[in-house]
Amino acid sequence: MKCRALFFVSKKKVKTGELDCPDPQPREVRIRTKVCGVCAGDRYAFLGENGRSYPFPGGHEPVGEIESVGSDVTGFRPGDIVTAVPYVPYPWSLSPSFSTYVVASDRMVVKIPRDADPCLWIGEPVACAVNGVQYANIQPSDNVVVVGSGFMGLLLIQGLSKTSLKTLVAVDLKDERLSLANEFGADLCLNSATQNPRKEIHSITDGLGADVVVEAAGSNSALALAADLCRKQGRLIIFANHVGERTLNLSVWHGKGLKIFNPSPMASPDFAKDFQAAVVLMKKGVYRLDKLITHRGTLDEAQRIFEISASGYDPDGKAYIKGVITLY
Repeated sequence: MKCRALFFVSKKKVKTGELDCPDPQPREVRIRTKVCGVCAGDRYAFLGENGRSYPFPGGHEPVGEIESVGSDVTGFRPGDIVTAVPYVPYPWSLSPSFSTYVVASDRMVVKIPRDADPCLWIGEPVACAVNGVQYANIQPSDNVVVVGSGFMGLLLIQGLSKTSLKTLVAVDLKDERLSLANEFGADLCLNSATQNPRKEIHSITDGLGADVVVEAAGSNSALALAADLCRKQGRLIIFANHVGERTLNLSVWHGKGLKIFNPSPMASPDFAKDFQAAVVLMKKGVYRLDKLITHRGTLDEAQRIFEISASGYDPDGKAYIKGVITLY
């Protein structure tokens, strides 16, 4: 089946074209895509920082309506409204989802309410947050810091705030994001442009440092700050998607005896299970996207959405947190 799709054609340039969407294999479904989220990996692709050769399609955060099912699929039928991770196991790959149709394994598809706004049910990034919270292994006495309050950082704060911990601290450079972090359950919000996070963290931990620091900003400076905020034998969670090389002062890691974790989806023992749990938690209101989806646009408006994603603000000055491409 031919479908309309978005292609990254050169640095900072996207265009629409056609893509072949295969028939579903026995344990797969084919989805008529309603929306697909723009993630940090897509932003790196737009900026030409992911090392791939142009042109190539993208997108991996689809929500839509099942169009057809494979011969061995029993839990879904055409017409079901679902959120999905477009994983197809032949071999492991992601089916491009900035496209009018997409194929996914039936283990990576979950039904959502029929009357829901599909933009608010993008489940893949929430599954990443669920995986990250699990790796953090939070204890009731823990002081926890999240460095970076962008889309993924704010999802983490939503999830972490529902765990048993002592203090949850958000660190970012933008006050509007810190305001959301506070609304989502952060006990203390620090703007590192005007405040000294190390001084503040040491003040609330009697000079010891944080038990758990989650780096969710994706920058070299954020990695350095996250390690600096950890106590001796603390847990440093490198959650952000880092592309390219980073320069690190490993003497800090060594000197503190830090426990380092890298909870990417590939590190999950069962990402399908994380995804299914994520949608359950979305239905319970633990994870909410209503205040995080700031920009929407059709396939024909995708160039504008990606330009805003790259800059962080639209021409009217509205701060960008998360963009969504709508297909129907």
